[in-house]
Amino acid sequence: KKFDDFRTAKMYYNEVCNTGILNLLKPVPCRDEIFIVIRGVNPGIYKKRYELLNKGLGWRGGYV
Repeated sequence: KKFDDFRTAKMYYNEVCNTGILNLLKPVPCRDEIFIVIRGVNPGIYKKRYELLNKGLGWRGGYV
């Protein structure tokens, strides 16, 4: 994702780190994994990591 400035990018990155999203994505992807976004830009069920980050969380933190 392209951010308007470094400050915004850093803020979003810190939010992803502080909410544990990066730790959630550390293990190797498996075929049947699903992610349920409880709080984020667009709560729902996501089957792909990119969709989770892009659509579900809007590249920010949240509760999964």
